[in-house]
Order: sequence, then C-alpha cells, then structure tokens
Amino acid sequence: KQEEARKLEEKRKQEEARKLEEKRKQEEARKLEEKRKQEEARKLEEKRKQEEARKLEEKRKQEEARRLEEKRKQEEARKLEEERKQEEERKKKVPAQRKCASCGKTFSPTGPDNNLCPDCVADRAKVLNDILAALLGGSETGRKATPSPVEGYDKVSLLGKGGMGEVWKVKERKTGKFLALKTMLPAVAADENAKQLFLREAGISKCLDHKNVVRAYQTGTSNGVLYILMDLCEGGSVDALMSKRGGKLSLELSTYIILQVLAGLDYVHNMDVDVQIKKGFFRGTKEISAKGVVHRDFKPGNIFLSDQGDHPVARVADFGMAKAFQTSGLSNRTKSGRVMGTPVFMPRQQALNFKYAKPQVDIWAAAASYYNMLTGKFPKNFRPGVNPWQIIVMEDAVPIRQRDITIPERLAKVIDRALTEKPDLVYDSAAKLRADIISVLPQAVKNYCKGVIK
Repeated sequence: KQEEARKLEEKRKQEEARKLEEKRKQEEARKLEEKRKQEEARKLEEKRKQEEARKLEEKRKQEEARRLEEKRKQEEARKLEEERKQEEERKKKVPAQRKCASCGKTFSPTGPDNNLCPDCVADRAKVLNDILAALLGGSETGRKATPSPVEGYDKVSLLGKGGMGEVWKVKERKTGKFLALKTMLPAVAADENAKQLFLREAGISKCLDHKNVVRAYQTGTSNGVLYILMDLCEGGSVDALMSKRGGKLSLELSTYIILQVLAGLDYVHNMDVDVQIKKGFFRGTKEISAKGVVHRDFKPGNIFLSDQGDHPVARVADFGMAKAFQTSGLSNRTKSGRVMGTPVFMPRQQALNFKYAKPQVDIWAAAASYYNMLTGKFPKNFRPGVNPWQIIVMEDAVPIRQRDITIPERLAKVIDRALTEKPDLVYDSAAKLRADIISVLPQAVKNYCKGVIK
C-alpha cells in the first residue's frame, strides 16, 4: 500500500509538473504572439506615418511649384506690361518730322533713333557713319560741324564727346582720306593736369608707327584749341561691339583681336622714345631717351577696330596715361599715392604702386580684356557694397572656366596664369603671352586667325 501510495503521489507530481510546463509554454506563446502583433502594429503605424509624410511633402512641392509658376506668370505679365509701356513711351518720343542727319532733308522718322531719311538709308556709307556716331555718342549726331582747326581738313561728323573733348570724322581736301580729329574742350584746357594728359597722348602717339596702334599724324594748337589728327577706326571700340553683340564676343573674334593688340603692346613696350624728366626744384626739365612705353589704362574701350566685320584690324588707342617705364617715377607727372586707370582691368601691383608701373601691368590688363571679351565678365568678382580697391588688392581672379565652361581647357590655363598676381605678375613680355595663346588654340581658331598669326 505504501508503494502504491508513493507511485500515485509521484504520478500526481509528474502530471502537475506537465501541466505547469504546458501552461508555461502557452503563456510564452501568448506573449510571443502579443509581441508579434505589437511589432506588426508598430510597422503599420510607421508605414502610415511615412505615407502621410510623403503625401504632405508632395503636396508642399506641388504648392511650391504652383507658387513659382504663379510668380513666373506675374513676372512675365509685368515684363510684358513694362515693354508695352516702353513701346508706348518710345512712340511718344518719335517726332512727327525730323531733319536727316546726313542731307538735312525733312522726313517722318519711324523710331527715336531714326536719324536718316529713306534716301540716305539706301547709301551704305551714310548708314555706317550714323551707326558709328550712335555707338560713340548718338545724341550729338545732328550737331552742325564747325570749321576744322586743322588747315586742309573739313569736319564731316561728330563721332563722340567725352569728358576731355570731342572726336570728329574729318576729310583731307587734297586726298579725300578720312581721319579722326580729337580736340580738347576749352573748359578742360584750362585745367593744367588735363592739358598735360592730352599733350602726353599727342606726343606719344606721334612717335608710334605700328599697324595695331592708333597713330597721330599731326598735333598742335589752333585758336586756343588743342588737337590730335589720328587714324580713323570706323568699327568703333571693342566694348561698343560687345554691347551690340549681347555683352561678349566669340572665341574666334576675341582671339583675332587680342593677338593683334598684343603685337601692338609688344611694339610700344620696346620702342625708343624721348621723354622729359624733372631734375629737381627750380632746375627745370631735361629730355632723355628711354626704352618702351607703358599704356597703364589698357581695356576693351581703348581697343578700336577698322570695321565691324569678322576680321577687323584692331588698334590700341589712348596713351594719355602712358609713361616711358625706364624713367618711371622721375617725371613728377603722377603724384605719389595717386591711382589712375580703370580699376576692373588693373592688377594689384598697379593699384599699390601706379607711379612705377612696368609693362607687366599692360599684359595683365590685356589678359583681363581677353577674359572680358570671352565671358562678358571681369576677372575679379566685383560686388555692390564692397570697395573695388579692396577687391583689387585682396582677391584673386576667378578661373575663367568657372565663368564659361566652354572655354578650351589649355587656353583657360594660359589666361588664368596670365592673371596670376602672387607673388608677382607672371608675364613680362606681350610677345610671350601672344605665343603661349597661339600654341594652345584649337585648330579651327588658328584657321580663323591665320591672317594675324606669324
């Protein structure tokens, strides 16, 4: 009986343990199922939130696109309205009758800039004169010509008027040849510094004899009027041509122009010239021979063209700020601390030490002008509100391919190297820069420029 009771007790305990184990497993399975359901619910909730966020982002983008489109339409409508008003204003400015700038006959103009009658429009030479006059200061085109201060020449038309004087197209009576006559305004002639700049340009220009440099044929004074009789460049300045063609020029035309003016610069940098230097207080001046002239204000506005065709002759002009570089600092014409020239085409060395400028500053300015012709932008990043002199001295030129990625890479490296200023300017010879540019030109550009490549 005891044995049987023991077995029954053992059996009872085993059954109880089995039930407990089974209950434990069921509880564990329940918890796992509950955990699985919670995880599934969490994932569904996360997915729902992601979908909701996606829909909100999509809605935001659609709203933003709608606003941008609405803004674009409003801007377009504003421009159209502005153009309409400008057109109305232009029509109001068109006079009913006007005298032809060429023949003087009264005619009905079709626009505010229509200065020629239909008969003169048919004459291509008269149209060219009118376009040139408009480029160089069209408001003066109808001005009546006064007698020329130079004997044997007749004024034809006023080409332009600047801060120092006027430029007239004149005709030589004996030969019929056309030249440009640059005169100084009487009010300006009273200013001694302006007068000296004008006379300096006249004196230097008379010494020049190169196909890529504007030459002066006669200088002097007549009835108190200072004048220079020089080459006539019918095509106007490069910056005027750039404005006409949308702000920049093609790679081919820009290169054709810069190769010519670099040849002109190389000539003036190595020419022999007689200059006057001041010997000291109360000791007067003396004339000495020096080697080379530095332009000191080279820019597209001082490059003039024979015509506005695809292959014009390019000439360097305006030597009013030029100085014989072997005598730099001796003439006392430029006061220490005074900076002259056009800042956007000036290297930091010239800004810091203008009085002692060397040919390198012209070569840097030529590279900057080439950069400007190719991109329509200046080498340095001039910004509103920032002192330009600070930018000149403290900042470097922007690599040209950052302005225009289509510039050939090998050519871009030469241009960027020519615009390097630290520690010194790289090129000391215009001929060397010219040769380096030619060596990296694509064959198609070389073919275009073969007339000026030697």
